Amino acid sequence: MMILISFQSGLPDQTSDVAIGSDTYTVRVKWNYRFSFWSMTIYDRDSEVVIAGLRMVRDSALLKGLHIPGIDGDFAFIRTYGDKEEADFDSLGADYSLYYVTKDEIDAELSTTS
Repeated sequence: MMILISFQSGLPDQTSDVAIGSDTYTVRVKWNYRFSFWSMTIYDRDSEVVIAGLRMVRDSALLKGLHIPGIDGDFAFIRTYGDKEEADFDSLGADYSLYYVTKDEIDAELSTTS
């Protein structure tokens, strides 16, 4: 089951907690005004940075190729409504959403497409 990580449209810097396995992480998203994109930073329960400044690219595995202990899946930034090719400032929490997908879900999806 994909986990929707909830954010509100129109806020340039916000956080949301997500339970992954037996751990809780804080996901912080920020709007980059200069280059017009959303970025994501993940913190562990001790507020230590796990990974910082990932550009949130539509329909991409955001952690692809990275091994992060405790996180066995990946995050995906998905257009859920409308026809915007790229997310803009008001897109997060409106027509684009951030999801966490477990490794088992990814493997199951890949096995049905191959």
